[in-house]
Amino acid sequence: MKKIFLLKLFIFELIIGTLAILSGAYYQVHTRLNQYQNKFYDNITISGIDVGDLSLEEARSLILQNYLNPILESELSFTLKDHSFKYPLENFIVTSNFEDTLKLAYEYPNSLNLQDKLQLLSGKAPASFELDFT
Repeated sequence: MKKIFLLKLFIFELIIGTLAILSGAYYQVHTRLNQYQNKFYDNITISGIDVGDLSLEEARSLILQNYLNPILESELSFTLKDHSFKYPLENFIVTSNFEDTLKLAYEYPNSLNLQDKLQLLSGKAPASFELDFT
């Protein structure tokens, strides 16, 4: 009778211990994911610019400042015989997928399961998005 009681006690303690470990792990994962509620997840880049841990507006400003504005401010030079022509590159770019790419990168983690989100955050599966111009 005493052996059965000890066996039941052992199983009960094992179950309680397992539940404590699982609840602690759940809390850590939940806390980690909640910190990105209004931010890009770590290990996400847009045209080589790291936007991890930035808000949507911060990422927009960073990409404009470090990527788009320098491209749009550069000039395209032509030389025909004795004449040289310079035109701002912004005159040739009709459209960009900037806003669509920003939104796609921001919402990307929503399409992932928990394991893939953790892979992304750990850096084992970084995500890269590219801007296109036409």
